Parts: sequence; C-alpha cells; structure tokens
Amino acid sequence: MVTAQQLHESVEGLTIPRLLRRNAQEFAERPALTSGIGPEATTLTWSRLRSEVAAFTHGLASLGLREGDRMLIVMSKRPEHWIADLAAIHLGVLACSLYDTLSSELPKLRTVVTLGTDGSSRDRGLRKPANSPRS
Repeated sequence: MVTAQQLHESVEGLTIPRLLRRNAQEFAERPALTSGIGPEATTLTWSRLRSEVAAFTHGLASLGLREGDRMLIVMSKRPEHWIADLAAIHLGVLACSLYDTLSSELPKLRTVVTLGTDGSSRDRGLRKPANSPRS
C-alpha cells in the first residue's frame, strides 16, 4: 500500500505544464486528445498537443495576457477549448469556461482577450476587444 508521504513525494513539483512536456517527450506519438466518433474523429498526439498549446500560449502572451489575468473561453467541447485552457495554465492565467449551451447573452465583463471560433472544427480566432483594460 502506498502511503500519503510516498504519494506526495511522487507528484511533488509536477505541474500541468511539466506533465504536458513530459508526456510529449515520453509518449510523443501516442494519442492525447480525441474529438469525434468513428471516421469523423480527429486525434492529437502528445507532441502535437504540446506544440498547439505552445503556439496558443505565445499568441495569448503577444496579445498582452499575463500571469494573474482572467480569460473567458466561450466555445463548445472541442480540442481548441482544451488547447486554450492549457495555454492559459501555462501563462498563469485563470481561465473560465462558458459553454455554447448557455444563454446567448454573455455577462458584461472587462476582458483582456476574447477567444472564439467561427464554428468550423479547426479555426480559432484571437482578438483584443476594444473595451480591454490594456487597450
């Protein structure tokens, strides 16, 4: 039986970004994230997921998002949602999700970056809204 101390020692220092890096190195071509069912399914490997998250992280940083900021993600359950959320974690940003099943009226928020999609499975857009506190 594993003790609490042994468990604590085995995970000490492991963060989500470190786990993503480790998995991309150790399990590079294994499936990390699958979306869809049957022939319509798409799968990202661990190395591809890490690459997508890194690119998205750089994009968010270039738009001015930084540690301690809050980010609202409004999109359906899809790989881009996971990528956006993981990118926020890499930056130390607090991401909050609103799903497409909620009301079409979004709360009035002061935002730094708004993430959204046009409905296609691979397109994503980043924009800095006019009401951004850092405009």
